[in-house]
Amino acid sequence: MTAANASGINDGAAALVLMSADEAKARGLEPLARIASWATAGVDPAIMAPARSRRRRRRWRRRAGPSPIWT
Repeated sequence: MTAANASGINDGAAALVLMSADEAKARGLEPLARIASWATAGVDPAIMAPARSRRRRRRWRRRAGPSPIWT
């Protein structure tokens, strides 16, 4: 599981069990959550990191002026 702008290749781990509501009922399981919607998007991996950095700078300037991290 990654944040909306995180690379799909990261340092972390997660486990998830997906099944239909009928299958959960047949197994006597109570669903903990429901997937209401999902989406995926991406950019060329060669430009992934620089693109994020540029977006951060732009957002920071709009919100709080020049960033102390990226000049």
